Amino acid sequence: MRPDMSTPDTPRGMERIALWERPIKEIFIDREKVHYHGLFELRAFRPMIVQWAKQNHYILDEIHGSELVEEESKDIHIHFLLQKKLAEYYFSVITMEVHMEHLKDKEVKLSGKSRTLQGATVEVTFNGFLMSFLQYRWESKPWFYFLRTVIDKFVYKIDRNVYQNQLISDAGDLMNKTQAFFLLYQQRTGNIHELKEESDEGKKGGVGGEQKGEVATEHS
Repeated sequence: MRPDMSTPDTPRGMERIALWERPIKEIFIDREKVHYHGLFELRAFRPMIVQWAKQNHYILDEIHGSELVEEESKDIHIHFLLQKKLAEYYFSVITMEVHMEHLKDKEVKLSGKSRTLQGATVEVTFNGFLMSFLQYRWESKPWFYFLRTVIDKFVYKIDRNVYQNQLISDAGDLMNKTQAFFLLYQQRTGNIHELKEESDEGKKGGVGGEQKGEVATEHS
């Protein structure tokens, strides 16, 4: 696991979900996807996510990362976990699964300057959960147990709707930010030319030739 990429001075910056046993888990973003095929700058991708997390007060962890190196390209898989404490017993949790296939460096001329970008086919999958631990509140105060059904139905339902909307808004904003990241490269690299021709790339599954990025979203 990579170290925490958020900062201690971020509001709620050191508060993670501590009670992982028996959470109430509700999914509101279910495998929404952003697709991209073309050129981009790999080293700028993670800082984009880090910046979004800091601006929106999320703790960001990279919980899995792997690379499969092939003869002329590589495949990368990264799994990010973002979480924010919304209230004492509510957490917003967003996951990003990033798959980059046939990734390889491309020497290009951009705005009159030589640049090294990466070409790949990218798929980013988003999930969003509202996690709550209300049972701990009730179990710690058994003399209120008989009120649980009524309170859960009429009081916490109001809170849950507020936090649900916050989660959906945050996840949607992160998806839009990710899509905008690739759209920017799509626009900037629309008419570039490679400095090194490699005619066999297309046959080997790489992203070769003149690159015109394609961005798409997929909703389940």
